[in-house]
Order: sequence, then structure tokens, then C-alpha cells
Amino acid sequence: KKDGVWFIPAGQLMNNIGATVVRGEGKIRVEVYSRFIEFTENSDIALTKDGEMKLCAKVFRGEKEQLYVPVDDLCKPLRMHATYFAHNNFISIESETEERPVPVQP
Repeated sequence: KKDGVWFIPAGQLMNNIGATVVRGEGKIRVEVYSRFIEFTENSDIALTKDGEMKLCAKVFRGEKEQLYVPVDDLCKPLRMHATYFAHNNFISIESETEERPVPVQP
């Protein structure tokens, strides 16, 4: 938690739940459930399927050189939600739907 905002290393977490994670120089793109969000280091603007999205805080390089993004901003365009459990200092991220769209194979 930094300045009242919860951040997570999006690449590590989302890769572990089966999302496609594409890392570039100072950028990270997360693709899951036929949706995506792309973050840029030191920016408070993300790119989504619906265009640019203003973030509540800037993306920063944190522990182990990973890009840390605001967790609520990560979840919103991916149709997910995060809940923090203070009693065990744990953030749970869940999909809002169990529908698993089949990706188009070009």
C-alpha cells in the first residue's frame, strides 16, 4: 500500500492465474478473458480495449524490478474485482464472470 492505494506486481500475479503477460521496456500488457490492459512505467494512463484509461496513481518499478500497478485499476477493464482481507494481509482477485470466452484463432 502506497499513499493509500494498493499496488501489485501485475505481471507476476496475472501470469500465475493463466493470463498472457507481455513485458516490454518499461511496459507490461495483461491479456485475459478476451480483454487487455497495458501499463507504462511512471505513467497514470493505461491502454485498454476501450481506449485510454486514467489510473488513480502512477505505475512504478518496485521490488525485484517488477512494475507495480494500482490493483483496482488493473481489475476494472478485465472485469475482475479485488478484496483486501486485513486479518491476514491478503488481496483476493476474482473474475466477475465464470464465462471463459474462446479466443479467435487467426
